Amino acid sequence: MSNKLKILFNFIISIVFLSNSAIALAQITAVNNGVEWLKSNQNPDYSWGHITASWLTRCVDTTEVICTLTNLNVKDAIYNNALFWVSSIISDNNYTAARKLICLSNSEISFMHEINNILNSQNLDGGWGGDAKSASMIIDTALALQALKAVNHSDQNVINSALAYILSTQNPDGGFGFYHGDASNVYMTAIVFTTLQQFSRTTSIATAINKATSYLISHQNSDGGFGTSPSTVYEAALAYIALIGVTTDNTVLGNAISYLKSTQSADGSWNQDPYSTALALRALYLSENKPTPLPSPKNGTVTGKVVDASTNQPLNGVAVQVLGIGNQGLALTDSTGSFILSNIPQGSQAITFFLSGYATATSTVTIVAGSIVNLGTTPLSANPTTGIIKGTVTDAGNGLPLEGVTITVAGSFNGTFITGIDGGFIFSNVSPGNVTINASKTGYYSVTGTGMVAAGEVLFFNPQLSIWPPTHTAGSLKGKVFDGAANKPIEGATIWVTGVPSSTSNSHGVFLANEIAPGTYLVTISAAGYTSRNYQTIIIAGVTTDMQTIYLWSSQQTTTITGKVTDAASGNPIAGADVTVAGIGLSTKTDSNGTYVIAGITSLEFNLKASAVGYDSLVHIVSFIGHSIYAIDFPLISNQSDLKIVSFITDKQRYSAYAPVSIIFEVLNSSIATISGAVSISILNSRGEVVDNLQATTIDANGVVQSQFDFQPGISSTIIASWWTGNHLPGIYYIIAKVIEGEAGVSFGTVVAAERMTDFVITATQAISSLVLTPLPRFTNLGVAEQITILANIVNGSNVITELSIAYEWHSPRGLVLHRGTGTISLFPTETTKSVLIETFQFAFAESGEHPIQIQIVSGPVPAIITGEVVSVAPGIRIDSSQSITPATVVPDGDKRIRINIHLKGVEQK
Repeated sequence: MSNKLKILFNFIISIVFLSNSAIALAQITAVNNGVEWLKSNQNPDYSWGHITASWLTRCVDTTEVICTLTNLNVKDAIYNNALFWVSSIISDNNYTAARKLICLSNSEISFMHEINNILNSQNLDGGWGGDAKSASMIIDTALALQALKAVNHSDQNVINSALAYILSTQNPDGGFGFYHGDASNVYMTAIVFTTLQQFSRTTSIATAINKATSYLISHQNSDGGFGTSPSTVYEAALAYIALIGVTTDNTVLGNAISYLKSTQSADGSWNQDPYSTALALRALYLSENKPTPLPSPKNGTVTGKVVDASTNQPLNGVAVQVLGIGNQGLALTDSTGSFILSNIPQGSQAITFFLSGYATATSTVTIVAGSIVNLGTTPLSANPTTGIIKGTVTDAGNGLPLEGVTITVAGSFNGTFITGIDGGFIFSNVSPGNVTINASKTGYYSVTGTGMVAAGEVLFFNPQLSIWPPTHTAGSLKGKVFDGAANKPIEGATIWVTGVPSSTSNSHGVFLANEIAPGTYLVTISAAGYTSRNYQTIIIAGVTTDMQTIYLWSSQQTTTITGKVTDAASGNPIAGADVTVAGIGLSTKTDSNGTYVIAGITSLEFNLKASAVGYDSLVHIVSFIGHSIYAIDFPLISNQSDLKIVSFITDKQRYSAYAPVSIIFEVLNSSIATISGAVSISILNSRGEVVDNLQATTIDANGVVQSQFDFQPGISSTIIASWWTGNHLPGIYYIIAKVIEGEAGVSFGTVVAAERMTDFVITATQAISSLVLTPLPRFTNLGVAEQITILANIVNGSNVITELSIAYEWHSPRGLVLHRGTGTISLFPTETTKSVLIETFQFAFAESGEHPIQIQIVSGPVPAIITGEVVSVAPGIRIDSSQSITPATVVPDGDKRIRINIHLKGVEQK
């Protein structure tokens, strides 16, 4: 990389890794040789770079090397001396201040001067330039964000406004240039990409990362490197560092590492350049020491902004609360109207917005683990029991705002206000009724108007003070009409002024009504698809009353999505692509221009998917605060293989728990030769987590199951795979099918030839496969007193928490009710089988035979199989005896024998 380019780029990339131990450098020859080359090429003043180069160029090289040595945990005397050199740099601009912050953040050296430099030079658009007087540049903003992240800067207003600027500069192809509107390039895209990954994945950031991923992958060259051909070491390394955080595609990552290894010089360096060498070493380190993933979050986060519905100005101190979870779910908006609610439990949550003087608003969101739901802008309307008086005082001579004007209100409300340098004033919580408003300033003629304040409305009073007596007999009314959600002008809005011909807004949202007699007027502003708003305004002779910007909010009950599907590499439109709202059955195809429109979407949170033959599918996770018309584009990555998935469906769109899912797709071999390959299938939940992996199989001519397929030339092969929904939670699920050229399960030498995605829904299912109610003990004897235990054994077929209430009767063999009872059984989805103790009681058995249980379902799902078992009671036995004497009569003569026979007989007792 030339010195000229280093000065132009002005950037350092640094990632804080989670690994707590250093890599064993001796075992990795390439890394070891590269580090040794850096050590042996440090300048006498402890910097890196050519000694004749400018200090700015050497700053680029030195800070890059320091960050690499920090990551590799090489912190010796050479490292410490380099830190000393960096600390001596005079940081009089954002470039040097940010570089110093990144390097010094892990040292004991003070860096407060650099933090202040950056914080004091942020532009109004949220970005940074080279210094406080420079226009914002993407590269300077990304550098500042990296630096503030490195020191854990806590002011989210600074961070969020900078992220908003960065996101606004992304080009349609997913890449970034050096400045807003500049053509995309790999270098800047990789830098911004890595920056965004260090911040929480809001929907907008996640979307930007997806688009940047597509851009970078599409710009990998045939040699494995990146950049405008030929590849460069520094672009290949930066692209690898960016992509390893979002993809596991071994083809992309492995080829990049192979390129870097092949371009290392014999002396251990890359191009004898410290900058390229440092970046290449960091990429090689990452290839062997991937960061430990953070633990999966259990809760979610809600962010947003609250504004006045009439003025669109941010509201400070609004209490934003998630109902039902206590102080954990409470936050106050700051001066920008922004708020953050952290650690919010999963599920549907109701959020309220409360501020004295305003009507309370409520919003409902669905939280999933790790999600960051951005509610966007929430408007609060002035409390309908009070109104607002507002306006701006200007000088009639030059039209400029007039400072020091005393505004006096008398009537149903009394108050005084002194205008500041902007000439503006506002009275909140004004009691409804008639008022007289006076504007006066020494040296000017006073202006007085009368009007009526209505509850929940705004009364405008915009006087112009003149040093000359008024001569006009009529006034005018002007203003702008904007969409409150999109903050864009509304063309064709109608402005009705009582007794005056209506006017309409132009393409800039501007309207003007002339020749209005002095007085108080009701002004109604309306537009198709928006909720109308009413205002009171005082018209003053000779004065053009400026209502400034009026914000209307959509009245739509459904959302419409429109956009384009394009080839990520060329930007050309893709006709016939499928665009689907996942899980609710709304879909369409793109026209010849790649454009699509889907209307009638009732949900505010959904996943939008685009797919086309020959391209990898892409999904956007969408969350809106209100129904409107939104634009979402899809840059799809082309798949150049001869194998293409031309059809990919499931046998149904919706499945219950424990149901079979048939996955059916067709693979077309467009070549003239047979291609051998395998098919892998991944099932993902709505959060993108893989819940199962499958390998499609086929049966060969010998009846043996094989995972290899021979795709015949010129024809489509139908492949069917099966999956079982089990007790997976309800929601939208995605199926990703990959056709791999090569042997299944072997990563080396294999290529992902085709990839497609489809979706299906697992519905909330409450089902019990079987319920067996068993009395214990099962066997006993007549007359025995037992401790009877009623035990329920359940086979659960649900994927949500399920509760089953039962009533039962225990009968005697003759059908008499011996005992009645009830029970409630609660089941979690993970409890596929469960034994529940329902009741215990004492009972003495007075009758033998089978004692059955009869069951009735009171509430909950009716089991497919219901069985009540019996207690078997053995009968008791009574012994009866009979006797006989032979002979019956005996004459006593001294020698007779008598036989006595005794018979015992058991008799059953019942």
